[in-house]
Amino acid sequence: YLHPASRWAPRDALPTFDVDVARQALRRLDLPRLRVLAPNNDPVQLEAGRQVVLALRRAGVDAQLQPLSVQALDESVGEGDAAAAFELAIWTSPPLASYDPAFLRAVFGAGAPLNRSGYASSRFERLAVRVAASRELASRRAAVGEQLRLLARDVPVVPLLFREGAFAFRRAAHDGWVFVKGSGILDKRSFLSGEAAAEPVPPQPSLAAEESDGRPIGTFGLLALVLAATAIALLIGGALRRRD
Repeated sequence: YLHPASRWAPRDALPTFDVDVARQALRRLDLPRLRVLAPNNDPVQLEAGRQVVLALRRAGVDAQLQPLSVQALDESVGEGDAAAAFELAIWTSPPLASYDPAFLRAVFGAGAPLNRSGYASSRFERLAVRVAASRELASRRAAVGEQLRLLARDVPVVPLLFREGAFAFRRAAHDGWVFVKGSGILDKRSFLSGEAAAEPVPPQPSLAAEESDGRPIGTFGLLALVLAATAIALLIGGALRRRD
């Protein structure tokens, strides 16, 4: 779930699509026809949905892409007072967990505001407390690793990709942007010079964007290339609720 370049991400090899293994696993489930919901106003998410549908069909599952308006998609996944009614949906997440894994609790904690999958796990809650309370890097890293392994086992979401954005700004209008880790310059705090001093220095290179020659990009350049690493994931329906 974390960006592979995050210092908190595991260094294991990323999974690859094995059609034969997928066919064997899915054949045992005897799945009905699956709808893969995706927002109709985002070409990247629509393409992600198409690729998921193609992969499912190659694995022997009857799947269909269903583009929806943003409002209809929110209602289908249970946003607000609506009851969740979906099998699979393409969903985006802010990248903050890649910088601070304590944010995982906001996405997967029981009753958390971004927990659209309905995931609930007492073990995850205990690990979240450890992550928040750990004062030493080694103990915190161990707790984060256990959290990620648990999420990989329970599968409330399937991470698909991170996309980066390039943004231009007019120096004559404003030339005092402050890069805010986790959101680039697309944040109201980017106007506050004090945020630069408040940002902690990571013990190893962060996910900041770099120029083609490998040097960090200056905040005050005409073109500000910032990492808007929005995670796009396959959200699995509320019917797949895990409790332990």
